[in-house]
Amino acid sequence: MRLGELLIEEGKVTPEQIAEGLRAQVIYGGRLGTNLIELGHASIDQVAEALGQLHHLACAYTQHFDSADGRLQRKLSPVLAAELEAIPLSEELPGVVAVAFLDPPSAEVMRRIGEALGCEIVPVIAPELRLRYQLEHVYGLPRPNRFVRIAPRHDPAPATEWDDGHLSERTKRRYIQTLSEAEPEPAALGRVTLRQQRIVVGGTPVPGDGEQLDHAANMDQALAGMRRATDRDRVVDLAVSCMRNGFDQRLGVGLFLLVREEMAIGWHGFSDAGDDVVATIAIPLAEPSVLELSYKTGLLVCGKPPPNGDLIDRRLWHMLGSDPPAACVVAPIPVQDRIVCMLYAHARDLGTIPDEISHDIALLAESAGTAFLRLIRSSQR
Repeated sequence: MRLGELLIEEGKVTPEQIAEGLRAQVIYGGRLGTNLIELGHASIDQVAEALGQLHHLACAYTQHFDSADGRLQRKLSPVLAAELEAIPLSEELPGVVAVAFLDPPSAEVMRRIGEALGCEIVPVIAPELRLRYQLEHVYGLPRPNRFVRIAPRHDPAPATEWDDGHLSERTKRRYIQTLSEAEPEPAALGRVTLRQQRIVVGGTPVPGDGEQLDHAANMDQALAGMRRATDRDRVVDLAVSCMRNGFDQRLGVGLFLLVREEMAIGWHGFSDAGDDVVATIAIPLAEPSVLELSYKTGLLVCGKPPPNGDLIDRRLWHMLGSDPPAACVVAPIPVQDRIVCMLYAHARDLGTIPDEISHDIALLAESAGTAFLRLIRSSQR
């Protein structure tokens, strides 16, 4: 039995809510329980209890994390906690400590944690959303933006929020910080003038046979690979690797951005100045920028970014270690009439981008949307 089936059987969720959770999982990633919690269809403790039943283990509820023994937690190094995805909770009996895991641990994992804590281990299971937060809260291990909350609209982006509605001094939760918030003004970056071009997306993805591809050196490989891709990450890897390796390697920046609650969040990508920054990007789509223009119109946008988005655009380039480009390309990725992701690119020499490259980036976006829709349908069978 799977998690969704168990939650339906227990009367915690409806089949329609599971279907919505599966759709969100294909687009946003994370586990099904994470998406059900974020959609408000199940509580974090309901997911914990169901996971315990599935794995035939005790589960870790909110109260167990709220009353966890900080002394025990400090005995486990952040490196080991991150590697093994484990959080010590409390001493259940003399010399016996309950440790929360994301998945049932192997005997080797139990041995390593037992040696680190100097005691016997009792494994308990915890939901992904809870464990990711606790790894950050206890050990300072930053979560990807995927697992950080987005500030409520019309709220001046508070720095923290109570975790899961429980008023515990131990569990304050932070929000994603966007490029419109508290960023220093990059002094060296200039202003660009408006010139926007719209290109109609067309064409048919190139068919292909063979094994699953993880990376693409050109458009043909990317489009053929997307048609056969069996998971979301492979679709993203193909699009990004094509932007990096294809087009005669003319692109200096290529981003695959996830759209959630009018926010474009870095998923995967590259920059000549370094790739590590991509996962920290969060661009508000309710405020003027070149991405906002594409998001609001639903069209491919290329050419010089509009000047009314100058502030956020310049902060994005500054974050990517780039001077202002003369032109850029933004392609929305719709699924069932809703934009769920976006592609962004600009040239390595910061110059203009030929129309044929802009068209191909739009085709990458179209093919990614088709692949996501196919994966959603497959997940619901």
